[in-house]
Amino acid sequence: MQALWPVGAVAGLGAADCAYLTYSKVTQVPLACPVEGGCTEVLNSSYASIGPVPLSALGLVAYLAVAVLSVSPQNKDLLYWLCLTMALSSLGLTGILIFVLQAPCPYCAASAFVSAMLLTLVETRRARDAAREARQVTVVQTNEGVASMLPGFEPSATAMTQAVAEEAEPRRAVLGLSAVLALGALRGGTLPSRRLQNAWAYFTLVEQYKPNHPPVLSNSSKAEMALARHLRKIGAACYSTWWCPHCQEQRESFGKEAVEVAPFIECSSKSRQQLPVCRDADIESYPTWIIDGKKYLGGRDLSDLAEKSGFTEYPAEAFKPRDDKLL
Repeated sequence: MQALWPVGAVAGLGAADCAYLTYSKVTQVPLACPVEGGCTEVLNSSYASIGPVPLSALGLVAYLAVAVLSVSPQNKDLLYWLCLTMALSSLGLTGILIFVLQAPCPYCAASAFVSAMLLTLVETRRARDAAREARQVTVVQTNEGVASMLPGFEPSATAMTQAVAEEAEPRRAVLGLSAVLALGALRGGTLPSRRLQNAWAYFTLVEQYKPNHPPVLSNSSKAEMALARHLRKIGAACYSTWWCPHCQEQRESFGKEAVEVAPFIECSSKSRQQLPVCRDADIESYPTWIIDGKKYLGGRDLSDLAEKSGFTEYPAEAFKPRDDKLL
């Protein structure tokens, strides 16, 4: 088995990919990700490390080991098992990417695809070497057939001929694993981001309830009810629209009981034209809060609203931000 320069070159690509991921993980420098949110979400997940060690660092070591082993023909068995282990590991991680995290990560997908390529290259080269060995055995057998007619000939052992010939074809299971991994990598790199999935789900919901707001699902606490009453009492107002996802997030932060009390003002007609009440208040974006004559753009945590409105009936710790974000 001669040096596998293509294997070394492909392993170099995988090493570069993992080196960049490791650098980003260690230095906390954001990835240059072509898919919004996906790469960072995956890299910061609990699946991205084993204890303090990033998986990308282990991948970097593995790819460098493959590159080194590909130079020496004596390491073909170790090279094969290393590539097989990497492919199986990548298959498991790709499954987590697709079915658990459900977030796109082109860098992770690229690493999985490289693992599939490495296994395919090594398996194909193994089959070629086996075919060459089978041809050599055939030549020996032919020579033995001629020599057997000579006096004193003793035939050499050729019992392995059939086994060697069978090894001359790439194993379907190995190539199948590579194909499944490559397809999984393609899927993992092109998943729609959770942000886009949430956006589609929300706008579908909006179409169902327009021109009314979608229903608020969470329940209100006593603190949230008290804050809603306080905001209405002091004349505060939250200008929002029925089609605005961040407005719905603000409504959800109060809970379904308190949102009926909180001072929300609808700004949009069914045709999405701004209503006069909001035009007169010079509202340009949604949601917009006006508290004590001051304008605050965007959604606000309830603890922030309590502070800005002078609410003291409950401490800030009573308002816990909700985890669910529509977008």
